[in-house]
Amino acid sequence: MIRFAGIELGADLLNSEHLFKLAHEKSKEGRSALAETVTDLFLDEGDLSDIERAMMFDILHRLVRDVEVSVRKHLAEVIATAEDVPKDLVTFLANDEIEVAYPVLIKSRVLEDTDLIEIIRQRTQEHQLAVSIRDGISESVSDALVDTGDEEVIRSLLENANAKIAEGTMNYLVEQAMRIDSFQGPILRREELAPEQAKKLLLLVSAALREYILDRFDLSAQDLDRHMGDVVRQRIRALPSGIKLIRPSEALVKEMEEIGMAGADLMLTVLEEGAVPLFIELFRNWAVLSSKLAQRILYERRGEGLAIVFKAMSTDLDAFMKIFVLTRKVWPQTDKVLKKESRKVTELYNAITQGAAEQVLSMWQNDSDYLAAIRELKLGEAKAGDEVRQDQ
Repeated sequence: MIRFAGIELGADLLNSEHLFKLAHEKSKEGRSALAETVTDLFLDEGDLSDIERAMMFDILHRLVRDVEVSVRKHLAEVIATAEDVPKDLVTFLANDEIEVAYPVLIKSRVLEDTDLIEIIRQRTQEHQLAVSIRDGISESVSDALVDTGDEEVIRSLLENANAKIAEGTMNYLVEQAMRIDSFQGPILRREELAPEQAKKLLLLVSAALREYILDRFDLSAQDLDRHMGDVVRQRIRALPSGIKLIRPSEALVKEMEEIGMAGADLMLTVLEEGAVPLFIELFRNWAVLSSKLAQRILYERRGEGLAIVFKAMSTDLDAFMKIFVLTRKVWPQTDKVLKKESRKVTELYNAITQGAAEQVLSMWQNDSDYLAAIRELKLGEAKAGDEVRQDQ
């Protein structure tokens, strides 16, 4: 009988002269060789008794701290899928360098939630990423991964279809996805995602993902438009008292533009809420005009400039007319006068070609004279009309 580190090694286990010599070897190289040999014996577990297996694990546990990384890595790969391995040996390897820990972290069923959570909290991002791709992650482990606040780790968790994520955690991640683009796609493919949570992301995601949401949750385009309008209104109503009456900050304008509605739709909603300064800034940014010229166009009574801008930006007549009527409220006038002005501006809107409107808008964007540009438009339209009549 031979003793190694206080362990009696039976003759059946030490059935070769090579292994016999390794058991007496005190050097690091000898210990590594013994660990590798015992690990390889473990692979042939059909020939080992329970006592011999227990002896091997005891040997490995005593050796593992003193052997090379390559040996520990080999050991981790061997025991990663075993279920009868001593827990302290598995835990030791799971806390090792990621090169060693990786197979144990992603495969071992010996590790319990408490072990995984401790590793998530105490070890490196690489360890966290390994845990995030485990099969069948529990809600508590998912919570610990989310608590790291690491974008890459959280995205990896979201991409793991077999991970369980609690409703409260999903709500939090949906809110985070409103500012972290990389979360959006993986979240939308989660089975736990509820329709109301998906609607929050409708405003922010790409056109392709938006179509995916509409199809998955059987939502109509009208549902999308209505929800976007609701979000804009909620944001405006949440502004501090009096903010609607002063010049909005650039950050607020940018936030409104990034909500997901574009152009006339967004401006109409803002105008309906009475946020006139915000509307003016959105209009100025949208049309790429100076502040002075944007206000002149908006407050010009006949609405010629307004019609030109919205025609150049391919706005449909219905949306333009709603905006036109709302902007006329700055002028005291009767319904009869408003109807007359509306009729005239409608005729103008229909008469202007998109190309001509784009040309005038381009002139304004380059600081050309406001009235001169309109005169040029009218001369161009008149000339075109004369040419048509001559051809008839």
